[in-house]
Amino acid sequence: MRKGDDRISEKQAETNLAEPAGTASGTASETNDAGLETGTGIGWRIVSVLRTVFVYLLAIGIIVGAVLFAADHSPQKSLFGYRYYTVLPPSMTPTYETGDMVFVKVLSAEEKAEDIAPGDVIT
Repeated sequence: MRKGDDRISEKQAETNLAEPAGTASGTASETNDAGLETGTGIGWRIVSVLRTVFVYLLAIGIIVGAVLFAADHSPQKSLFGYRYYTVLPPSMTPTYETGDMVFVKVLSAEEKAEDIAPGDVIT
């Protein structure tokens, strides 16, 4: 195409025909494959950056927490009031097989032994 030529190329005409009526290139929102509107404005970029920062901080927090939990060699450590054990001897079969991991609720000083019912597995 020459400079100043008002005619459009065949490729540009196809592109213009492919766009739905009422839309133009460079608008503040577009539609993704799922048909949901995705923004390209400054507000959308801020939300996108904040979401990315949140995801990375959450991942870092989970990794740091896991490392600190694994590094603690205390036999009294628990996660949200539960301890985990691996069944080593076959004495608890058929309820638990050798190698099964069990989670045990830690009873605090306020909780009474009366909370333990017949049939509860205790350690």
